[in-house]
Amino acid sequence: MFHDVTEERGRAQQLAWQAAHDSLTRLYNRQRFIQSIDEVILETRERDTHHVVCWLDLDHFKAVNDTCGHAAGDELLKQISDLWRSKIRSSDRLARLGGDEFGLLLYDCDLSRAIEIAQDFCQSTQDFRFVYEDKVFSIGVSIGLVPVTAN
Repeated sequence: MFHDVTEERGRAQQLAWQAAHDSLTRLYNRQRFIQSIDEVILETRERDTHHVVCWLDLDHFKAVNDTCGHAAGDELLKQISDLWRSKIRSSDRLARLGGDEFGLLLYDCDLSRAIEIAQDFCQSTQDFRFVYEDKVFSIGVSIGLVPVTAN
């Protein structure tokens, strides 16, 4: 007797994806991001690797929400997520942590390279113009960086 489990596997994969991703931006979610940080901390203790955690907070996001509503804010989050996703390696983890806060885990990256990446994020975000209906918004991003070392 045979039983086709294709549909069941598809549902299980979809549930696993939903558990690890933000539905709006399709980035990793806070829970999966924290799990990734825990994994690199353990790895760094076992081997001499270098990683960097970045915390990103959009500047002027509240002005978009207050002026145009939550639909505009959601659209801004989607567009900025796409912009930032295009600037990282496939091995790195970009996550929406909540609201207008994001996390970025740069694998096998030293602090000087991470600073360059953060500066590129700042510049590309500053150059980005969000257009919603008849309004144009300039936004920015504040970024904090922390190296993950054996210490």
